[in-house]
Amino acid sequence: MAAHSQATGHTDIEYISLRRGKRVFQLVKMNGYTYSKNTGKCGPGNLWLCSKYKRGKCPAKFRVIGDKVIYYTVNHTHQPPVLKKALDGVYQIY
Repeated sequence: MAAHSQATGHTDIEYISLRRGKRVFQLVKMNGYTYSKNTGKCGPGNLWLCSKYKRGKCPAKFRVIGDKVIYYTVNHTHQPPVLKKALDGVYQIY
């Protein structure tokens, strides 16, 4: 069963940089999972999709308006990634 919620003021959100090879991506980390911003416009605010949305078909996502999470679904189909923060502050997946 999918866990859905209408929520406000979720506090466990961290904006991070993640290095994959030579590229650095801007992601959000929430409850140990990483999310990438959906670049298409679909509704108010910003929609963030689980980083495994395309490759792993993970349906987890959340929507933010301003600094408040207004909706999220947390039914991940995988374990959270193991992230290590490098000395330069950029994360890597191990």
